[in-house]
Amino acid sequence: MSAKDPRVLRGSTAKPSPKIVTVRVGTGNDEFSVHEELVCASSPFFEAAMKPHWKEAKDRLVELPEDTAEIFGIYIQWLYTKGIASLPEDPSSDSFLGEGYSLLASAYVLGEKLQDIAFKNDVVDAIMAESFNLNPNGQRLFPGCHHIKIIYDGTPKSSLARRLLVDMYVRHGTGTWISDSCTTLPRDFLVDLAIAQYQHRTNSKGVVPNMADTSAYHERGESGQCL
Repeated sequence: MSAKDPRVLRGSTAKPSPKIVTVRVGTGNDEFSVHEELVCASSPFFEAAMKPHWKEAKDRLVELPEDTAEIFGIYIQWLYTKGIASLPEDPSSDSFLGEGYSLLASAYVLGEKLQDIAFKNDVVDAIMAESFNLNPNGQRLFPGCHHIKIIYDGTPKSSLARRLLVDMYVRHGTGTWISDSCTTLPRDFLVDLAIAQYQHRTNSKGVVPNMADTSAYHERGESGQCL
């Protein structure tokens, strides 16, 4: 048989185009297009918004006026690549010191809003990785007042991100961390920190887990498994 055989497997036929949802972020005209099936599978917030009886589902448009395109862009990139875009393009620049924490803290709060457990858990891992960055004096950098405030303002009391911040301060903090910033740290954080310090002092086994294992700060799905 000399003629070209153009046949291919039946399962390789073209599939209908997946449904696209537009997400309008902030008060401007910043819009993102995302596959509905993908975002709804990861975020119960979007899953609920796209129920047939809601306006968002009919208009194929979800609006997030209180969020920013920069942080939502981090979420969209994670959704497709599972990478958290918080590393600076020029890691040698001192101007980036602490900026990663600002992005990650805001990303975690967005994950809380979107109810995306897997995203929040990856952000926790990124926060831990960020804590191994060194300042020009060779000292590790930890979240500061601004970053703590972002997370405490945007999460419930049961948040494991709050617990991570408290454990960081219990394990690595010094008195000057508090004395230099006690007027700007959230009251709830100071209360949580005082309780954790007391428990750590009175409990012979200690209460601060091995922070190299970030699974202690991962949320679980309904099955009880870490996502």
